Amino acid sequence: MTAVQKLDRFVDFCTVDLGLARVTALQYRAKVRRLPEAVGPEVTPESIRKSLRSVDRGHANNYIKAAKAHHDFKTGNVAEGKSAIAASLGALRLLGKGVKYNVLMAASPDEEIGGVWGIGYLMRDVRLKMDCGVVVDSMPNMVGIGACGRMTGEIKVFGKQGHAGYNYLADNPIPKLARLLVELEGFVKQREQKLSAIDAPPMSPKKKLWGRISFTVIGGGEKENVVPALAWTRFDLRLLPDEEPLEAKSEFLDYFERAKERLGMNAALTFDYEDPGFVTAASTPFVRAFSEAASAVFGQPLPIAASLGGDDGKFLSERGIPVVSYGAIADDTQFHGTDEFVHLSDLEHLRDVLVKLIG
Repeated sequence: MTAVQKLDRFVDFCTVDLGLARVTALQYRAKVRRLPEAVGPEVTPESIRKSLRSVDRGHANNYIKAAKAHHDFKTGNVAEGKSAIAASLGALRLLGKGVKYNVLMAASPDEEIGGVWGIGYLMRDVRLKMDCGVVVDSMPNMVGIGACGRMTGEIKVFGKQGHAGYNYLADNPIPKLARLLVELEGFVKQREQKLSAIDAPPMSPKKKLWGRISFTVIGGGEKENVVPALAWTRFDLRLLPDEEPLEAKSEFLDYFERAKERLGMNAALTFDYEDPGFVTAASTPFVRAFSEAASAVFGQPLPIAASLGGDDGKFLSERGIPVVSYGAIADDTQFHGTDEFVHLSDLEHLRDVLVKLIG
């Protein structure tokens, strides 16, 4: 039986009953901001042939033509999205009705921009019921018991607009922003000294999760012959799962105010998004059960750690539901980059771990 609910004018919520397994999907009928397209070559007949050949080498590549911003649903998202759906459906197909649990598979959009209208919608508004959960959005060489949170925001540097030919009558904020970013490198290093009590993923440069901040977007000016009145940058500050967000915010604000004063400029710092991250205790019975399933597939235990990125497990965790993360996002799969792909062996391992867990 298939039931489709029109939750509002933007969303269809569909549930397919497969006996002991149910598959739930959200479909959006609105333009939702996603990741920008990676910079790379446009798809050609040769690139498609290369993509097909790459499957023989054990890679499932993401050759999807770069789309313009207003067609952003064409984003590939192979490692973090499509591989998860393929492996999950593959596991359910192998198991049929031979499962130990009532299984709900939920596929949703929106994770890259916070997940509030994806899994967040299903957990907070639809109120899906479950005893435990696996977020299929992580690395294949560890059992994920948590994920870092993040803060985003903007720094604005103010100047005086004017004619570029008479620049002595204007006050250009762009060089000032450049100097401020150099000054803020000190805070980047300060963040990197903040360590969590939770292990970082295997092959990380540090054993424990560590603080990070990246300046990822920059802008200012619209026309070559006009000195702008404003220059700006946006940042992504990663929070540790066991870190107090207010403390991190205060540390950044304090460093920014002192840097601004040293440079003698008119600038402002604002925050516009906060996600504290989450962690599931490694001693939780469900974490142990998942670890045993992974051990059965690999022949040895996988490390238990938390992700340096974020994932939708936070929406289960905030309701007290034990959750782990596991997926096919290997370090070399160019996730969030050009030609994102997954290793077919990781895809098979992911499917097999899910089969062991619920079979």
